[in-house]
Amino acid sequence: MHVHDFLAFFIPYVAGTVELIGLAIITIGVVFAIYYLFKNHFDFNCREVKISLAQSLVLALEFKLAAEILYSVTINTTEELIKLASIVLLRAFITYQLHWEIKSSETHEDQFVYADKPPKKSAKSEE
Repeated sequence: MHVHDFLAFFIPYVAGTVELIGLAIITIGVVFAIYYLFKNHFDFNCREVKISLAQSLVLALEFKLAAEILYSVTINTTEELIKLASIVLLRAFITYQLHWEIKSSETHEDQFVYADKPPKKSAKSEE
């Protein structure tokens, strides 16, 4: 048995398991998002829900991307390579967009938190 034959047999099982983990993360993230929506009386502007769901999606996409990289070991044709490359690029782009959305939401939330608090007095100004 050649190494390629062994990998062609073994990799789909490993990659499939990694993909299932990604799907489980998405499912759990959606369930928690729905729970938080109920908890917040369906306030769709709640940033915590958006950030939590986006973080779940980013993590799940990382697992899905890892599975695609594993599948790349068993590619035999140029057509399969092009298909895999497009999937990887699309998932990387979506991950980048979600990271950007999370970061901008957290920055926007920090601005509101700091705007609501009065400036702290230093120890010297109290003396």
